[in-house]
Amino acid sequence: MPANPKLNYVTGSSARKYEYLDDYSKTKNNHIKKVVKKTVINEKLKIKTVFLISCLFVMLMIITYRFNVISESNLTLQTLKADLERVQSNLASTEMSIEQSTDLSKIEAYAKQKLGMQKPDKNQVVYIDTSKDTNVVKETNISFVDKIIESIKRHINNIK
Repeated sequence: MPANPKLNYVTGSSARKYEYLDDYSKTKNNHIKKVVKKTVINEKLKIKTVFLISCLFVMLMIITYRFNVISESNLTLQTLKADLERVQSNLASTEMSIEQSTDLSKIEAYAKQKLGMQKPDKNQVVYIDTSKDTNVVKETNISFVDKIIESIKRHINNIK
């Protein structure tokens, strides 16, 4: 049978040296290093997870805030539209009342009843004949220089 490589046979009177105890301490140290490495990796993973959850929360808060701003704008728009419709209906009713109040028969009735007016008689009516040519004197504002030029033109026409 071949010799066990873990056992170190020494010739002579010395005791045997067992290396498997050294291997155990080495594997134990390696195992501790692996556990420490895993815990460091787990800590990094936890930090990344917390960071991602925080980013997600912030993004959701921004979306919620933006939705709130849009909703408020829509509410303001709806109230303005309602106000506009109310003002337009008020304007239409005011225009209608103005048209009704400018009815000629109502004006005539008001003038007769409240103001005591009446239609003129035949002897109160005066007719003016506009068929004759009337001379209308045109008044113009002519400057001093224009007057001089006109007088020179008249003088030249008289000479010819």
